[in-house]
Amino acid sequence: MTPEKAFKRLMNSIDVYDESLNLTDNEMLDLGMRRWANELSEGKETGKTLWLFPLSFYGYIPAGFPIVDLNFKREVFQPFVTDNDDRFGLLAFGVLGKTKSLEI
Repeated sequence: MTPEKAFKRLMNSIDVYDESLNLTDNEMLDLGMRRWANELSEGKETGKTLWLFPLSFYGYIPAGFPIVDLNFKREVFQPFVTDNDDRFGLLAFGVLGKTKSLEI
């Protein structure tokens, strides 16, 4: 799958308002996303995971899209302003949300 198609699939699965992702963990991994850490609030896990974008997504992220950095700081994406520095092919930001559970 091309980075553009993978990003579009991700965008169609995100509800940025309630921070839910309509994909399973495995589907997120297949898109090139990688798990960073679970969010904590007052020392307890919120059930939301920060998923980092692969570097190949940088050119497809729309201006104003809500992102979350490695420190769980929420901000909006600004092309050519938001840092595109990567480590191991991952950007230092992504999306936060609960993934869909697999039903067995």
